[in-house]
Amino acid sequence: DYLGALKLYETIPAKMRTQATYNTMLSLHARNRNYEEAEKLFQTMRSSGRVDSIAVTAIMKSRADARDLEGVTEIFEWAKAQNFNIDLQMYNTLLLAFVKNGEWQGVNDVTEAMALQNIEPDAITYSYLMNGLLNSKKYGECLSVFES
Repeated sequence: DYLGALKLYETIPAKMRTQATYNTMLSLHARNRNYEEAEKLFQTMRSSGRVDSIAVTAIMKSRADARDLEGVTEIFEWAKAQNFNIDLQMYNTLLLAFVKNGEWQGVNDVTEAMALQNIEPDAITYSYLMNGLLNSKKYGECLSVFES
């Protein structure tokens, strides 16, 4: 459970914490909607040079869940500037942020960028798109995505 994992994490001396340890805690904070702790840990990771693509995706997901579209796009652009491999998971998370905020032009921009990068959508991509369209009562567009 979350509290047990947090207690265990706190017993590990900082110099003994691995990348996997940091990423796990970041993901756990995000999953448990503890956005403030996720942000603090991400900033610690950033200042110590311990950010990888898993951490980027986790903090983007945390910000997307908090409906912080600006924060998600900020991290995405930072990752691009840092020459991270922008993969399907990052694009899906960026897409999720636009969907959750009802920013359909942004959704279109993300799917176009994916196509330009030859990144094929997966079931998660389609799930985010379709759920967002359904929640926005865009039934015809949802059906079009389903049929594509």
